[in-house]
Amino acid sequence: MFLIFKGNFPPILFRPYNGQLNNGEIKGNFAPPEAFRIRAKPLFWKTDPMTQSSHPVEDVLDTTDQLLEHGKDGLQVSELMDELGVKSIAAVLLAPSLALVSPLSGIPLFSSACGITIALISAQMLMGRNHLWLPSFLSKRSLPARNTQKATRTLRSLAAWMDRRFKRRLQSLLTPPFLRVLQGICLLCGLIMPFLEILPFTSSILGGVVALLALSMLTGDGLIALVTVTGLTLAIGGAAIHLF
Repeated sequence: MFLIFKGNFPPILFRPYNGQLNNGEIKGNFAPPEAFRIRAKPLFWKTDPMTQSSHPVEDVLDTTDQLLEHGKDGLQVSELMDELGVKSIAAVLLAPSLALVSPLSGIPLFSSACGITIALISAQMLMGRNHLWLPSFLSKRSLPARNTQKATRTLRSLAAWMDRRFKRRLQSLLTPPFLRVLQGICLLCGLIMPFLEILPFTSSILGGVVALLALSMLTGDGLIALVTVTGLTLAIGGAAIHLF
């Protein structure tokens, strides 16, 4: 059962924990406010900017598999983002970046769509927004069920390995102004991806960079963020020297 509240904001659905509606009266026990799941249309979430998790990659894969359990032909982006947005905006950023390093990246124009999504999410993180929005042409995009399940299976071993290696270190690097630098890098990577559609593997590399930075935010691992940014800087510097 859902209760719908309306005001000067998009309709929000609250799901009670064991509540019943009888002749207009609400009866039953309700969960405390933190247990409510908040959904809105279009794609908005009220979430904490960052929620540290010990198994963030596997959480994303588990959520994806759960949404595909009932024999669905495809998974709409809005469904996945809605579920992840309850946990953390950083988890929402992790989803498209992981998709770019999976077999899904072979779908035509998929890299461009993921890049735009990453750019929009990163921009809203930089703005300090707690309500996340995506345009309908992205949120209504559907991922083929078979390809999506294949992608999650492919990423399982990598996810387990990464979740074991990430831990809370150098957390001062994940606070402003350093945090803004990381979010800015994610924004630039997302903006570049549509222009690299014809170059093999480039979007997957940038997707890997964004995934590592999103994971560092989720797990509180500043060391991984530092190593990722250092590696990216050296790679760009080496490419510039080679070209000029």
